[in-house]
Amino acid sequence: RVLKKYHEPSLGVKRVDFDEIEDPNELMILKAVFLYTSSMPNAERVLDPSVKHKIDPESHTIRDPGATGDTSRKPYTMLPTQQDYKNANKIMTKLGSLPNPFPSRSAYRSWRLSKEQLDNLLEKGTFDLGPARSWSLTPKNVTRFGLYKLTKERNILILFIIPSPTKGMPIYNVSMSPEEEEIIIGGKIRIIKTGKLLYGPAGHRELGPGEGFVKLICETV
Repeated sequence: RVLKKYHEPSLGVKRVDFDEIEDPNELMILKAVFLYTSSMPNAERVLDPSVKHKIDPESHTIRDPGATGDTSRKPYTMLPTQQDYKNANKIMTKLGSLPNPFPSRSAYRSWRLSKEQLDNLLEKGTFDLGPARSWSLTPKNVTRFGLYKLTKERNILILFIIPSPTKGMPIYNVSMSPEEEEIIIGGKIRIIKTGKLLYGPAGHRELGPGEGFVKLICETV
């Protein structure tokens, strides 16, 4: 109910200001999403809250400088506590299993693998996302991120595509990065169609020699 309120199609992409939220339960949900999307290390901490972390105000404080223009919002600062991580784990796990209120838009996620790892994945045919993983409604965002992270050991960019995700919850208007248009999906996905693995510019104009690109069409299980 809380997140759907911020994702009516007419709203577009515009994150809310947390200082304006009066309902404590609503604020707890929004802070959980903000914490999860603030960085990859924080996302991993949220997914495994059993590991206690020494909270250092200097390195753990999350600072959102705010924005101007169409996504205008005030700066926001948050120093998460261990309880915040525990709350976020429960909330994000729940969000990853909910029916998607807006299933008409495809979801995308990129991953970097070696050829051997890709072959193993295709042989299994399914992949467990865990309780909650961030996907995007915009393929350009995840493709650009994946290309930037390719290595010699993991030289193939996998673009997962779920054409009509029946499961998952859009979070972008309460995410730290609304422009990434994120949706949270958890549980298992099944590969239903495999695209052709192409190397170099034939796969993508920004691929280098020996770097590959393949699309995997999936469905939630």
